[in-house]
Amino acid sequence: MSLSIFDRLDDAVAAARSLLLPFDSGRWLRLTVLALLVGGGSSVGGGASATAGNVPGYTNVPGQLPDVDVLVLVAAVVGILLLIGLVVGYLACCFEFALVDGLATREVAIRANVRRYAGQAARLFGFRLVLFVLAAATVLLPVAAMFDFSLDVRPGAVTVLGVLGIVATLLVVAIVAGTVHTLTTMFVVPTMYATDRGVLACWRHLWSDLTDHPFETVGFVLLATFLSGAALAMVGTVAGIVGLVVVVPVAIVSIAALGLLGPLGLVVVVPVVLLGLLSLAVVSAALRVPVVVGMRYYALLVLSDLAGVDLLEATREATNIAAPR
Repeated sequence: MSLSIFDRLDDAVAAARSLLLPFDSGRWLRLTVLALLVGGGSSVGGGASATAGNVPGYTNVPGQLPDVDVLVLVAAVVGILLLIGLVVGYLACCFEFALVDGLATREVAIRANVRRYAGQAARLFGFRLVLFVLAAATVLLPVAAMFDFSLDVRPGAVTVLGVLGIVATLLVVAIVAGTVHTLTTMFVVPTMYATDRGVLACWRHLWSDLTDHPFETVGFVLLATFLSGAALAMVGTVAGIVGLVVVVPVAIVSIAALGLLGPLGLVVVVPVVLLGLLSLAVVSAALRVPVVVGMRYYALLVLSDLAGVDLLEATREATNIAAPR
């Protein structure tokens, strides 16, 4: 029997083409903004360490804590990074619902949908945050246990079996957390959009349908991961080539500013570098738009077959894609 996950690939391409073509600059711009964040969780990791060699005025006296000002600075930087990560993560959840609404209605709007689905986005953000914390704790606990829950690296603390155990734990956590994240993004979010339920309620709603079709569920996750990875690799190659066009002038301007103005050149360098990074992000997101739209349509088509959650009535009116099976 032909699996729906393969049958729906052509329909996904047709649906994406019907939304993206003919080219509409406004629609592409809004989809580019959404593509900046959707498709995955956002996390910000950062840290700083202080040693006698890199902190001015700090003497390496055993048992002495770093200067209070240094601790405050490090805490402030880490706090700002965490706050930015939380804001970006929540905004990504808002964009998830805005994207689903755009694919379902074929009218892509950002501000209105961010306000409309703020509550649902908060639930999704909470779920993603808990999933990340659980995954991180599961990986870090064996590492902490290897060192007897201390920061001292003692001879013999690192063993071959211990390292293999950590690697195995990391692989298992990556597979489980990645699968849960993928199914939540691709299937649960559209169900939340359609039913106005929470994350866990939609997981319970979908669970029987997914377990009744284990081969198609697992096959979808594997195929979607492979196709997304292959497509994004090609996008990354093109973005890298385009990036050279941006990096070279940014580097020239930065070097010239620092050479002519010294430390004051940072006033020029920082905005130029930030503008270059923003340009690269926008170009990369624009290139990702067909991939994001195609994969999300693919997920909506498979979801309609497996669970009967159909959001593509407007798309069927504009294309010849098949009805849910």
